[in-house]
Amino acid sequence: RSSDLRPVVQKHVDLLKEIVDKLASLSTPPAASASHPSILRLVTPEKFGGEEGALRPFLNQCRLQFNTRPDLFPTDITKVAFICSLLRDQAARWVSPLLEQDSPTLSNYSQFIEAISSVFGPVGQRLQAEQELLHISQGDRSVAQYADRKSV
Repeated sequence: RSSDLRPVVQKHVDLLKEIVDKLASLSTPPAASASHPSILRLVTPEKFGGEEGALRPFLNQCRLQFNTRPDLFPTDITKVAFICSLLRDQAARWVSPLLEQDSPTLSNYSQFIEAISSVFGPVGQRLQAEQELLHISQGDRSVAQYADRKSV
């Protein structure tokens, strides 16, 4: 009778060994690889507020996140949402209407980068400075009117 139980007991022993081996493999952290860089932890980029010269480094820090964690940022929408979550001050005020109107720009990463760059990139900042210069006044007259009066 005990000989009849020997194969059953052996089968259970084998199953227990298999379970122990699986549990041991679960407690060992996976090796880092190019296809699964989950062990790599990058620092979240600092929030961007629209400061002059800060857009390019900010976007490059975001790109590092996207490139090292494609599993977290598989679509244009997830990339744009990540960037929007890191905007503050003037940049947050700029993106608010896009969010409130559910703008199609928020679904297209390249279009969003173009839009934010046109406002906060070097060209956008130059245009803003030109606009501000055009609206400088001396008293109740524009600078051009004031300069014209002085030359007479």
